[in-house]
Amino acid sequence: MLSQFLSFDLVNEPPNPGEHGMTRKNHATLIRCTVASIRAIDPNREMIIGEFGCFNRTPNDIAMRWFTDLLSVFKEFKWGYAMWNFQGPFGIIEHGRPGGSLEFVAGYHVDRALLDLMLESRVSQ
Repeated sequence: MLSQFLSFDLVNEPPNPGEHGMTRKNHATLIRCTVASIRAIDPNREMIIGEFGCFNRTPNDIAMRWFTDLLSVFKEFKWGYAMWNFQGPFGIIEHGRPGGSLEFVAGYHVDRALLDLMLESRVSQ
């Protein structure tokens, strides 16, 4: 049975600027070409990014720029998404990322800045 969603993974981790030729402009072009190709096949298909994240060894300022870029693209195209994990090295709770600031919320140590970014980036249907 065909799912009502398409799922694909464009980029997993934030590349270093210029790594493998991946610039922000190249990445944007890749995303737009991929979206155009999928829309040409089925213009009404909803899409979801199956998983993404940023490992906790990445400094928090770089991780937040990465999340800001990705979530803005997801919102622009009205894509749903799932992070690699909720709690742990790729998550929003107790990730241990250098420079991160965690706030105690409902019994968890939550990255408040990332939570706020995710809430601001929600897609409404």
